[in-house]
Amino acid sequence: MGKGAQVYIENNTGGRLSYDFHHSRGLSSDTQLQEGRRGTLEDGERLHAGYLEGSRWSGESVVDLTLEDEKGVRWNTRLSQGDHWYFQTDRGVEYRRLLVLEDVHHGDLDDIVMDVRPAFALQTWMGDAAAARPSWRDRKLSDLALFGTHDSATYAYDYFFLNPVGAYVKTQDSSITEQLNSGVRFLDLRLGWHNDRVEMFHDKYELGLTFEDAIGQVNRFLDTHDDEVVLASVKIDHGDAGRITPWLSDAANAPLLARMYGKAEIPTYAEAKGSIVFLNRGVSAITGVPLEVPDNAKYHSGGKYNTVQDAYEHTKLDGDEKARLIRDFYDRSMRNGGGLDPAAVGKYRANYLNAVKLLSPATYAERYNPILLERRYQREDWSGIFIVDSQSGHQLRSLATHLLAPNFLF
Repeated sequence: MGKGAQVYIENNTGGRLSYDFHHSRGLSSDTQLQEGRRGTLEDGERLHAGYLEGSRWSGESVVDLTLEDEKGVRWNTRLSQGDHWYFQTDRGVEYRRLLVLEDVHHGDLDDIVMDVRPAFALQTWMGDAAAARPSWRDRKLSDLALFGTHDSATYAYDYFFLNPVGAYVKTQDSSITEQLNSGVRFLDLRLGWHNDRVEMFHDKYELGLTFEDAIGQVNRFLDTHDDEVVLASVKIDHGDAGRITPWLSDAANAPLLARMYGKAEIPTYAEAKGSIVFLNRGVSAITGVPLEVPDNAKYHSGGKYNTVQDAYEHTKLDGDEKARLIRDFYDRSMRNGGGLDPAAVGKYRANYLNAVKLLSPATYAERYNPILLERRYQREDWSGIFIVDSQSGHQLRSLATHLLAPNFLF
């Protein structure tokens, strides 16, 4: 078989799915994705449809196909090449997951997986889940399947190519608004003092974004999506807490925190709807559940409100230990009914996929984010928070679509 993006279709519609490849262009002669190929998939079945030839981007390879479920819902879909392989559909909601390892220049590592299932919109998925399952409204936020970003404000950091530090500072490429629109409901916000105001930092590096700007994006999102909830982990990364605390406590800045959930406890979705729920890492001016994240923790379950895996310093890990820790934390603390650690029950369970030291966050993201697609998370009963670095808004949407489905299935 030739090289190229491997294409899979997975049926999670609850019934039979038909597929019909009806146009192709720019493919090698031995690919399986030629027009005229058609058939059906039962619920839960996966088809290896073939591969898209094109180890170098030509912009010419295209495949059109139609997918149709038993209810007559039809997706007219196109697979094509751009700066990475992608597919698009004529429906406006997220009916798919897609992760491309952005390796088109080498050509043999890309995967395109079309996971067809009942729809939910990433912008409004919490409200959609509550509407579809009324009992879901009474679940605690710690008992939901959630998706988050690490060092969420670093997208704003502007650096030149000749500044090698920048590649280690920047962990996100999408704005906070774009992250929330992509299904993210956990933000990691690091504060510092600069220019006589609270600004966003990553370690000692000022990101070029104020706290007002960052939290303002969250407030505006909730103004137009008041059935959603945003969890925000806050800590001081740089500067004097003695100056940051009075600034946050100043009555003039109170409107920034008007949507803050006011109790130091884990709320239900119904209690927190339309609010920002702070997970507090030592910022005394902000109410919220205390979040304990010991430095470089491989597994920490001693906190009253959370259990965490955050082994980020790669030079202190053996081989590919980080990948094992991500998988083990899921099995031990997130997968319900599977021998869940009693110490994790009822707590926020935060599984960080980020790493740094020898390589950049973006490089480690390429290595560890695909772990989130190797299991059938969308069909398992699990809860907790997967927290990632990502240099692609497209990847955030793809991962979110795959990870958030359990909120609709159980």
